Amino acid sequence: MNKIAIRVDANEIVATGHIMRCRTIAGSLQQMGCSVVFVSADNNIEPYIQDEFENYVLETNWRKMDEEIIALLDFLHEEGITRILVDSYYATPEYIRMLETNGIRTMYVDDMQKEVFPASAILNYSPGAPGLDYESFYGELSPMFLLGTKYIPIREQFVQKSRQTEGTGFIISAERFGTDGELIKNIDIVANENAEAFEGVHRTFGYKTNELNNIFLTTGGADSMGLSEIISAAIIRDPELHFKEDKNKKIHLLAGRFYRVTEKMQQFIEDGYVILHQNVSNVADIMSSCDVAITPAGTTLYELCSVGVLSISFVFAENQEPDALYFAREGYVPYAGDFRDDVNEAMTAILTYVEEVMTMDTTERLEISGKLKKLIDGQGADRIAEALTEM
Repeated sequence: MNKIAIRVDANEIVATGHIMRCRTIAGSLQQMGCSVVFVSADNNIEPYIQDEFENYVLETNWRKMDEEIIALLDFLHEEGITRILVDSYYATPEYIRMLETNGIRTMYVDDMQKEVFPASAILNYSPGAPGLDYESFYGELSPMFLLGTKYIPIREQFVQKSRQTEGTGFIISAERFGTDGELIKNIDIVANENAEAFEGVHRTFGYKTNELNNIFLTTGGADSMGLSEIISAAIIRDPELHFKEDKNKKIHLLAGRFYRVTEKMQQFIEDGYVILHQNVSNVADIMSSCDVAITPAGTTLYELCSVGVLSISFVFAENQEPDALYFAREGYVPYAGDFRDDVNEAMTAILTYVEEVMTMDTTERLEISGKLKKLIDGQGADRIAEALTEM
């Protein structure tokens, strides 16, 4: 049986998207009959992989990956592993060279294109990656290139949810999901027994113009800039969105295990404005229950597209900007701006778009939703896994 290693970390600094996409790729590798071992500097990734995958802890500094290379090579050789996926911005060209020259075929996730990494394969699933001329950038090295949206590693739950829906709010299956993402087995019973609960259930058969009840929000797994509080407060204050007058309106905040609830966010939760979904697994259900989404231009943006949720993106890290600009330029998802540059400008753009979505009728929303869903076919992780086994 092929055994493939995945080198990735997770903590308050490293975006949760790294470990989540690696998990998805690992799942595809398992389905192909491969054994997978995660390798990390410390044990912070264990809650994300639990008992599903083996994990080897190097007990090193995740910021100084060159210092771990001997320990990593010793482990790989001892286990007879000859292929590895490396997903870290702290890996250096020398780190990759040491792996390759010691018999380890390496795939590197390079979505920054700042340096040449002498790997066997280079992965960048950003939509604009095919236009970045990686071939010229890498010159004579000529690695295998996995570029563009066909390699987006979407989790299986999003593939299944995409197949169930005909666009935002239209669920083909008999099951329905409430505004907190919980499954409602029989919508008729809920409607008959509790009219108020029925009104809170996300619309399944269309939208009313000038109505928007559920907003999906994520600001990164740990929310290192405290943006969840800034954005939530602005939404609640906005007189056009009527959050203070209508208790059915909710902000669904998706956060990772490293997220810390501030005093103000706790008050928003207690007042019923915000529902916190922290370290949850049913993300596709939660997204699909919402009318519009506010998200960084990262993995979550791809997931929202796969289930057809109208979205606006923002950035707070350098690597997010290329995707944000591409999605805006191609007319898929508007870009609010970089919160590091101008908080007020980004916040104004977000509120303007949310208000715009509220005025759209069902036909217009479904047209945009369908366009988003066509971007991603859900086979990206399988294609990456296949390339890992063949390189």
